[in-house]
Amino acid sequence: MPRQFIRALGLIKWAAAAVNHDPGLLSAGMADAVKSAALEVADGQHDEHFPIDVFQTGSGTSSNMNANEVIANLASRKARHIVHANDHVNMGQSSNDVIPSAIHVSAALGLTESLLPALPFRERGNDLDQEPGLHPDSKTIEVFVTVPSRAVTPTEYGVHAQLAKV
Repeated sequence: MPRQFIRALGLIKWAAAAVNHDPGLLSAGMADAVKSAALEVADGQHDEHFPIDVFQTGSGTSSNMNANEVIANLASRKARHIVHANDHVNMGQSSNDVIPSAIHVSAALGLTESLLPALPFRERGNDLDQEPGLHPDSKTIEVFVTVPSRAVTPTEYGVHAQLAKV
């Protein structure tokens, strides 16, 4: 599964544990263990435990339950008692809600952490005669069109960059 998608699943499970603790559905110890484990998943410490292919049938139940099982196992070790994947980690959740939310969260993360930070560079370095190469501030490879006419003119690009800031 893509890293940003796994990260989004971890963040959703972290938030759900916090929300389920507020009304007392999860004890403080159980909620803390689930939240801690979910943040480890979000931080990428357990990506090797997510072998499910991103292309699957249905509502993504395999991915949701994979996340629940990994987080429950980690949380059980932390809490030193059994944390159940469905009864505790997945409490009050449905794959029909979790997976679309994870898609939206991972897309938002990609936009805010990758695309939008790259726009100011392109705004400053919009030299059409520049050779393709590496972005000076990262390992992003720039690709330039080598034909006389371009699909987006520099003026249009500036408008798009300004709209992206909104």
